[in-house]
Amino acid sequence: MKRNLLTFAAVGAIALASYTFAESQGGFGGGHGGWHGQGLAMGHLTKALNLTAEQQSKVQPLIDQKFDALQKARQDMRNAMQEMHAAMTQ
Repeated sequence: MKRNLLTFAAVGAIALASYTFAESQGGFGGGHGGWHGQGLAMGHLTKALNLTAEQQSKVQPLIDQKFDALQKARQDMRNAMQEMHAAMTQ
């Protein structure tokens, strides 16, 4: 259980760090949309945790969920900022 918790924490930290780094560099995939860095995050996890192919297949859905949640939060924030801007300019 403790190992699973540590693995989950590592996945979260790496996914968040990769996302944050990519955002500061103009987005994954050179700012052309899409998150081509998912493979980057998996590569870091595989190397750092010495994951087997089976372990990688189990971790990938977690990375996808964290990324989907981050994308939704980012879009929600963008929408809120646009609404606030529209309200201030009226």
